[in-house]
Amino acid sequence: MLFVTPLLKNVAYPALSSFGYFRSWRTRQANPLTVLTYHGVFPQGYVPRSRLLDGNLISAKRLHRQLNLLKRHYNVICPEEFLRFLDEGIQLPPRAVLLTCDDGLANVVSGMLPVLESLQLKCIFFLTGASFTDHPEILWHEELWLLLEAAQPGPLGFQHLAASLENIPGAAHDRHRIWWELVKQLSKTNASVRRHFIEELGSAAKLCDGWNTALLQDPIQRSRFQLLDKQQAEKLVKSGMTVGAHTMDHPVLAQCTEEITREEIARPLKLAPADWNLRMLAYPFGTPETVSGRDVSLAEAAGYRCAFMNVGGSVPSSVDRFVVPRIHITANMNFGEFEAHASGFHQDLQNRLSRSASPTQSQAVLSQS
Repeated sequence: MLFVTPLLKNVAYPALSSFGYFRSWRTRQANPLTVLTYHGVFPQGYVPRSRLLDGNLISAKRLHRQLNLLKRHYNVICPEEFLRFLDEGIQLPPRAVLLTCDDGLANVVSGMLPVLESLQLKCIFFLTGASFTDHPEILWHEELWLLLEAAQPGPLGFQHLAASLENIPGAAHDRHRIWWELVKQLSKTNASVRRHFIEELGSAAKLCDGWNTALLQDPIQRSRFQLLDKQQAEKLVKSGMTVGAHTMDHPVLAQCTEEITREEIARPLKLAPADWNLRMLAYPFGTPETVSGRDVSLAEAAGYRCAFMNVGGSVPSSVDRFVVPRIHITANMNFGEFEAHASGFHQDLQNRLSRSASPTQSQAVLSQS
C-alpha cells in the first residue's frame, strides 16, 4: 500500500482541494473548529539545513497563499471568540479555524506579522521565557541540534552530570536519535544545567569558542534562530495579536521534576507585562509522549484559561480546555495537502484507517515522508 502515499499527497489531495471538496466536507462535520500550529517563516535568503531541523517553518509566500485560502473559504476566528466558545459555549461560524504560532522566533515579526496584517487575520503567538526579557537567546534544543550538526563524527567519551555522549555518529538519522535522547535527559535538569551541558559538549567536540554566538552575527541566521526579545514581542501585542506562554525554557515537561515543571509553567504569568494579558499556554512539543497528566493539572492550577497540545485534529464541542488539539502545519505540505490537514480531513481519515487497518498499513497510507 506504499504507492498510496504519493497518490494522496500529489494527486488526490490537490484534486479534492481544487474541487472544493474539503471545505464542503468540513461544513458537514460535528466538530466546530480546527486549530492550526505554525512555527514561523524562513527569512529571505535562508537555506534550510535539514527537514528535521527546519521542517516546521514555511516561506512567507506559502504562508500568504495558505492564509488567503482560509480567509476566502473558511472562517478564521479571533482568540476572543475562541475563549467565548470555551467559557460560554457560543456557536462558532461554519468551517471555523484558529491560528496559533509556537516558539516566538524573531522571524514572526519580520516575516509572519506582515502577512497576517495584510489579510487582517489574528493569531496567538506562544512565547518562551526569553521573550519576557531583554536578552534574546536560541532555543536550547535547537542549539544542541546545531552543535551535533557542526561536530565531527567519531569517538567522544563525553561525561557530564546531566548526560553522557560516547560518540558523534555520521548518519543524520542517528544524530537525530541521539539528539532526542539528550533532549529528554536534559529536560530532567534546570535551564542553567542545560546551558552548561551545551557549553561543555561544544568544548569536548572541539568547536571553536563562540561558535553559537558567531551564528547570530549573520542577520539571516539570527532571524531564523534567535527568539524575540521583550521589545519585539511588544510589537505583536501592539499590532493586535495575542500572546501566550510556551513555558520558560521549552523542556519536555513529562521528563521534568514536578518542581521544575511548576516553575516552567507558572513563571511566565509573573514575568509578562499586565497589558499582554497572558491567558493561554502551549505545551512544548505537545505530544502524548511529552505532556503528562501532571503537567495538565499544573497548567490549570497556575491560572491559565486553556492549554494546547500540538496533535489531535479537530476540536470537539466537549473539548477539555487544557488539552486543546491542534493541527501542525509543516514545510513539506503542498497546497492541497495543506487544506486536507487544515480542514481536519486528513486526521479524520487517519483515525478511520487506524480503526480498520493494522498500524503498519495506516502509517504506509498516510506517511508524509
